[in-house]
Amino acid sequence: LSGIGGVTRPGIVHRLDEDTSGLIVAAKDDATHQGLAAQFAAHDIERAYKAVVWGLPSPAAGTVTGNIGRAPANRKKMAIVRRGGKHAVTHYRVERAFGTLNSQFFHNLSGNTQITKHVRQVTKSFNPRRRAVWTLERIHAHLDAFCYEVYDQREHPELNRSPRDQFDTGLRSSGERTGRRVRYDRLFQIMTLPASPRGTGKVHPNKGIKLNYMQFWCEAMRDPSVHRKSVPVRIDPMNAGVIFAFINGLWLECRSAHYDAFGNRTVKEVQLATELFKQRNRTRNQRTSFSDRQLAEFLRHTAEEGQLLRQRRKDNAQQEVAQVMENDPHPSLAPEALGERTEASPFDVNLEQLEDYDDYK
Repeated sequence: LSGIGGVTRPGIVHRLDEDTSGLIVAAKDDATHQGLAAQFAAHDIERAYKAVVWGLPSPAAGTVTGNIGRAPANRKKMAIVRRGGKHAVTHYRVERAFGTLNSQFFHNLSGNTQITKHVRQVTKSFNPRRRAVWTLERIHAHLDAFCYEVYDQREHPELNRSPRDQFDTGLRSSGERTGRRVRYDRLFQIMTLPASPRGTGKVHPNKGIKLNYMQFWCEAMRDPSVHRKSVPVRIDPMNAGVIFAFINGLWLECRSAHYDAFGNRTVKEVQLATELFKQRNRTRNQRTSFSDRQLAEFLRHTAEEGQLLRQRRKDNAQQEVAQVMENDPHPSLAPEALGERTEASPFDVNLEQLEDYDDYK
């Protein structure tokens, strides 16, 4: 098979730039190869790309015309040049603009931190810390109302209809596609958990996996075939007392030997307690290495201290909101329940009573 540009690349019709993802067209015989190469040379083939750009192009759709050649400042890069190069025409259209929630919702809430970008304007009376009045539960309730009752039912400039109407039209035209639906089960929850800092953990005989000064164990670790082997590990940010290890083809829950102390705490709270414990040891000129038993005892005696107590309150608010989202999903997310909501959520909001509602309507 012939190549292109005098370079031995049998059957390859075109090339991709460095660090660019895309499709490569390859031919199986010379006749097809020459025909495809001629179409590319004559620009008879239309190529479409999707790109993420910083900022919002204005206008939202248009055409860029120019000659593309080697950049004068950096010969390894391509750029639009005044002389030489190859003529190119690119039509673009903005498909989706991000940042809507920031510009239309969060930035309009009392206590938002946008003013901190202009330090000279931040006085004591206008400091966002002193003006913040929103709890996580209220943020969730108002955000739910904005997404599904305001933004979802307002005409979108690119769609010329509301996102809700577009979603319903898609369901009617293509069906629910139940075969592509991802089951929200225990395996899905485990697979969406973050990995440990190293991504893996070594199984030590009779001890299990050590992570963040804690030892985790499950019965499958008695198998000699997994001893001293590194296995994939995932952590639960809302439960520091467990990790999940992939052993013998299964994701298994591994518990800490001191689950009574760590099981009802988040990873962030335990990490904060670990740093406090290290600081105390340093002030007493003691060694900084310690066991999970010592850390558990420290947590039991200092759980109500200021920093840990504040972190505990934040974590509890997150857990309450997560529980509401899991047990009472919005009907728009469930194709079989696209009608009116039948049961009220604990955080349902009367839209007429929303504060500063007109600011982001």
